[in-house]
Amino acid sequence: MAKALGESAVQAVSQWKFTAGQKGGQSVGTHIQLPIVYTLNSDGPAKPKATTP
Repeated sequence: MAKALGESAVQAVSQWKFTAGQKGGQSVGTHIQLPIVYTLNSDGPAKPKATTP
């Protein structure tokens, strides 16, 4: 089960687009943590969704 959840999370995150943070027109280092919430149901595999802070 844990492997399937991890694979679902990787698949979901792989679809995200990344844009580097900028300050004054220059790229800067940034860090973000985004929880991934799962809903388990009997209709099929777990489907992760990201929540926004």
